[in-house]
Amino acid sequence: MKKIMASVLAAAMIIGAGTATAFTGADTVITANAATQGKYESLTYYNYEDHIEIYSFDQSVTTLEIPAEIEGLPVTVIGERAFENATSLESVVVPENVTILSSNCFNKCTSLKSISLPSTLKTIKNLAFYNCISLESIEIPKGTTTLEHNVFNGCANLRTVIINGVPELRDWTFQKCKIDKLYLAKSVTVIDPDAFLDATVKEVYYAGSPEQWEIINANGRKIFENSTIHFEAENYESPLTPDVNRDSAIDASDASLILAYYAYVMTGGTGTIEEYIASQNS
Repeated sequence: MKKIMASVLAAAMIIGAGTATAFTGADTVITANAATQGKYESLTYYNYEDHIEIYSFDQSVTTLEIPAEIEGLPVTVIGERAFENATSLESVVVPENVTILSSNCFNKCTSLKSISLPSTLKTIKNLAFYNCISLESIEIPKGTTTLEHNVFNGCANLRTVIINGVPELRDWTFQKCKIDKLYLAKSVTVIDPDAFLDATVKEVYYAGSPEQWEIINANGRKIFENSTIHFEAENYESPLTPDVNRDSAIDASDASLILAYYAYVMTGGTGTIEEYIASQNS
């Protein structure tokens, strides 16, 4: 009987998040639940005792700053489909501690204009930003090691892409994008042949030398045959610095400024975001 109970308890410990499962015996019923559920403001989450995973939220929200901690635990995962079809969501700040953006997590967030990603981010999974048609710029942190397939597929208005890390750009990552400026770190050594399928890229700012550029597989470089390529461009100042108000914090005030600048440009305003901020403070 002890061996049977031990086996049952071991099985219970590996049950997936939010899943309640009953094990029945002659005199025993055991219900296993690997994570508790909770709610923080507009967010709902799983508490895994050592980290938090966001799995859904109030879709009426337009501007969101995800907390770095909930219940004293780090928020490390944005769960699968957590913000899918959130058509009102316009701006998101993903906090430090987050390491994974799961599959489809921002899928079809059609109003999403800006998102700030943390330096802790390691993996962006399939279709994470699929058909985010309002997204105009993205910066992938230096510590990110994996971009899975189709991450930005269908982001038709994505104009500026900065890739500070990542060794490989996989098939369909930027399908149907019209990119004006693509910043590539020297870490990128493989570009799958269909990474930019049905896409255009006007300018490439590559951090390496022409010789290093030739190491990238030829089929992957074909998309850039009509692009202007700038070499040894590693000292550029990122136009997407999340801390736009330069107060050493990435928070809702930065998101508000980005949205205000976007509205300014859409109504005929000109100049950089730095110039816009300076004009507001003068």
